Amino acid sequence: MALRLGPKHMELAGKWFPTAVSYGTGASLALLYFTDWKAVLQYVPFYSGKFQEGYAYIKHVMDKAPPIATSPNMLNF
Repeated sequence: MALRLGPKHMELAGKWFPTAVSYGTGASLALLYFTDWKAVLQYVPFYSGKFQEGYAYIKHVMDKAPPIATSPNMLNF
């Protein structure tokens, strides 16, 4: 049995292509999220902080934290 693809099949494939790409992208991102694939996710901005270890991660978090009010002068608004 020969497989014949005609113009109608090409037209249908063209209409389904954006949907297939969207579902494929979503499935790929879900796979990365649920598997925590460090080889790829360490290069994603804002998500890569999860893979920093030890003191480097604590320093990274503390550098972004607002200063703590330690003197009465800092409590003035």
